[in-house]
Amino acid sequence: MAKKPPGLLILGEGFVATALKAILKVPVVPRRSDDSGWDWPKCGIADRSKVILIALPHFGVDRIVRHHLELWTAPGASRIGVVIVMPTSSITGALLDRDVFGRREASDSRFAIYSQAIQVIDKQITLVGILGTTAEVGYLLIDTWLREAKNASCIPPLLDAIRKQSVADLERVLPVAGNIHWDSICHPTPAFSNHHQYANAIDSWLRSVTPGVTPDWKRGLDLLSPLVKR
Repeated sequence: MAKKPPGLLILGEGFVATALKAILKVPVVPRRSDDSGWDWPKCGIADRSKVILIALPHFGVDRIVRHHLELWTAPGASRIGVVIVMPTSSITGALLDRDVFGRREASDSRFAIYSQAIQVIDKQITLVGILGTTAEVGYLLIDTWLREAKNASCIPPLLDAIRKQSVADLERVLPVAGNIHWDSICHPTPAFSNHHQYANAIDSWLRSVTPGVTPDWKRGLDLLSPLVKR
């Protein structure tokens, strides 16, 4: 059986996470109580970490993409290798075809292309299978990921246009914003009890930007400011 790699930790909840914690004696990082991200330990995680992300049966692809995006905020690590344990094979293909940064169309950054550092398994969900995949998966520098994520994000130019109240700048970035699966980006906030409501509100605001109509700048700023680090 493959050995437990150093710097191993589990992200998620449920039976699989609990069982792996008991067997492997490794930390489990839960979600924050408001589901806005991972509740990282104050001391951070190991410099070179292997992360097993547990997807629960009721998760859709959007939620898995969001949970994966959020793990790259892990404090303390310079590089990470990821294994995503899927609850069912029925959505694995959809996940592998999805853009890792939450876009609708981006053929150069699908999960399948990042397989050197991000492995997805839905079969052989056994201790041997999970450890074997975890041992094989490589690392990706967090700085590299963050640079690529920044280049893929439309949130900074959207916020810049809103703060300047520039309709011309806003219209230039709208096609990029329209290519975002906002359900893959948004998290619950005090204003929205779940990420679907939040995503729908952003979609609605973007659709309201039409020629000859002054956008509700304050509404746009309120909606997008909480996502500035995503």
